[in-house]
Amino acid sequence: MLAGEVRRAPEWWQRHGLEWLYRVIQEPLRLGPRYFTTNFTFVALVAGAAAGEALRGAASRLLRRGRPPGARPR
Repeated sequence: MLAGEVRRAPEWWQRHGLEWLYRVIQEPLRLGPRYFTTNFTFVALVAGAAAGEALRGAASRLLRRGRPPGARPR
């Protein structure tokens, strides 16, 4: 980009953080595999962490239901 061989994204794309998408559209064979494999891995890791948190929260709520009111946690 600095050498002027690849055009920069329009200002709107830049302001909204979409310059990476513009570049993928310009050079899909070079950048597509790089962005889509790493982004997919990131999304999978975040989804797994969120699912784990949801399961831990659900298990904690189920365990608390079995205690009588005012009982102290173990």
